[in-house]
Amino acid sequence: MSTEEPTTTAVPVRQSRRLAGGAPEFGLLDSERLLRKKPLATGLVPLEDDDGARVSTPGRKREADGSPDVSPPTDRNTIVATITVATGGIRDIQKAYEEFTRGIEEQQRTASLLFFQQANEDRARLLGVQESQLVEMAEGLLRAAETHESRRQDEFQKALTYLRDCYTRELDVARAQVTNEANEALLREAEKNALSWEDRTRELQGQLALKWEQREALLVRDMDSDLLVARRLHEEVLSQVQKDAERVLEVRRREDHLRHDGLMSSLREELRTLKRNHQEEILLSQYDRDLALARDEVQSKASELESVQEALRDLSFRESANVACGNCQILEKEKRDLREALRERERSLEEEVQRHQRMERVWEEEHRRLRESEETVRELQESILTEQNRCEQTLLSEQGRRQNLEQLV
Repeated sequence: MSTEEPTTTAVPVRQSRRLAGGAPEFGLLDSERLLRKKPLATGLVPLEDDDGARVSTPGRKREADGSPDVSPPTDRNTIVATITVATGGIRDIQKAYEEFTRGIEEQQRTASLLFFQQANEDRARLLGVQESQLVEMAEGLLRAAETHESRRQDEFQKALTYLRDCYTRELDVARAQVTNEANEALLREAEKNALSWEDRTRELQGQLALKWEQREALLVRDMDSDLLVARRLHEEVLSQVQKDAERVLEVRRREDHLRHDGLMSSLREELRTLKRNHQEEILLSQYDRDLALARDEVQSKASELESVQEALRDLSFRESANVACGNCQILEKEKRDLREALRERERSLEEEVQRHQRMERVWEEEHRRLRESEETVRELQESILTEQNRCEQTLLSEQGRRQNLEQLV
């Protein structure tokens, strides 16, 4: 039994050391070896902590790059690539950390199962020979293993918490560093773009000003040629309008002269007619006076005739009284003469009356014609005034058009 005890005691010790992963003081795997197996994608330099684990920091990264204060300038593509790589590195760190913790848990679980399985097997094998000693030894080893396992679990939880804190701090520092670098690079890129845009704007403004000057010169030249052509056209149109206006004025002047001559001739004719009518009126008044005198004379002759008839009746009465008178023939002759003169006077009076009636009708007709001629003269005067106003308005409009054409030219 003495020969088998070192063997049985050494096997659990070796198994416990093997399960401890070569780190009996913490019960953990070598963090540096694990970090070398899973390198970080960000290119950070690991820094040793109090437990021997190395953690990378931005300061170490800058010291490794040879720039203690400011990172080297990068362009926009480098910034985007840096942000992309930093994001990918953070994802890789998260995946490595998850795989690391998952592997440690699996190893611990597997080691525990193997340890307890081996312990049970050893216990079963040793029960046949040295049951009591082996049972005590197994129980002691089991208690030691349980104590060691609890201590390992506590140390593992402490190390896991420390790693989580370190990972969180490093992740925050890396995020802040990447954010600052990205902001600085974006600011520099924005300043460069602003300067380039200002230069480009000034260049475009100069090009536009040059093009506008050239185009303005071409437009001025074209406008000058168009103005010359328009001026010639306006001069031609103005001369044509002046000629037309002169012709129109000449024609209207001639028409006015002809119309005025016609009006004057008609007025002269009307005046002659009026004079004739006036003379006829004078003659009519004279005829009226003659007619009145003739009527008075006829009345006197009638009274004389009546007296003669009375005398004749007296004579006839005397003849009837058989009174002889030697002057009867003379009286008869006078009587016949008086009768003939009376009839002649009556005929002349009737003719005078008829002539007077004809003169009255003629006077009425001439008076009507006089009124018509006065109306015609009034209408002609109004038409002359209207035509004169129209000619003046036409002349004023032609003068206005001429002034407008001169102003346009």
